[in-house]
Amino acid sequence: MTILRPKSQALQYTRMHLGGITPTRVSPLTTEEIALLEIRVDEQPQRLGDWWDVSRPSSAAPPADSLHFVGDCSRCDAIGGGMQSGTLEVTGSVGDELAKEMRGGTLLVHGHAGRFAAAQLIGGRVEILGNAGEYAAGAAPGQSRGMRGGLLIVHGACDRWLATRMRRGTVIARGPVAAGCAARMLAGTVVLADTVEAPLGCGMRRGTIIITSQNRIDAAQLLPGFTSGEQCELSYLPLLWNSIAKYLPEQTLAKLGDERPLRSLGDRTLQGLGECIWFQGPAHENTIDPANCS
Repeated sequence: MTILRPKSQALQYTRMHLGGITPTRVSPLTTEEIALLEIRVDEQPQRLGDWWDVSRPSSAAPPADSLHFVGDCSRCDAIGGGMQSGTLEVTGSVGDELAKEMRGGTLLVHGHAGRFAAAQLIGGRVEILGNAGEYAAGAAPGQSRGMRGGLLIVHGACDRWLATRMRRGTVIARGPVAAGCAARMLAGTVVLADTVEAPLGCGMRRGTIIITSQNRIDAAQLLPGFTSGEQCELSYLPLLWNSIAKYLPEQTLAKLGDERPLRSLGDRTLQGLGECIWFQGPAHENTIDPANCS
């Protein structure tokens, strides 16, 4: 394992770009060689060792394919950028563009993430134990598509435009989600386990939204452009639950087995083929009531 801790002068900058500092890249290097790697600080090339102390536990010989940032990284962008394998862990919050063009491995953040977290994720697993900023898994302004594969789990709240123009992959939002989720979504799966602000799925072309929230939701307000919900049998749901069960709140799967899935299709104003699935108990009601499937 390689451990990076910020030096005191690391407070004297606006933004730091750490793309390319990955477990695979640093593992074969000595600590002295790692310190010479180039990063960008306020758009200027700098050596990593000028800003970070590099160390390895004595037990890590040979060094494992693991990298650990320890300290506040909230102004450090593109952490995990280009990562292809291994494990990267951050004890603290991170800046924008987390996991930019990450293709494999596991990235765990013990804190919050800025804007565009996993927005250009291609593969691997990204888990954020805190909140995520705007456009998580979504296309940044001026880009045609968002997340292209992999798995993103956010334990805290998600800001606006989660999974907008998402192209592929799976997003699990365990906390509340702000407005604009899955707007113009192209494909992929978004699982929502808490409250969701309207609107949802506007301009959605394809893909699946699954609502397992405890809160009562008005279908007309939440899903403009979608058909009214109809009962359905979905053979792929048990397979999906098996693959993501460990990332969902404990009470969610226990109750879903007793609930009836309903499905709305949309966005029909754009001839979209997306779907939104939620669950209700035996008593049919006119409003979406995922309260029974927490």
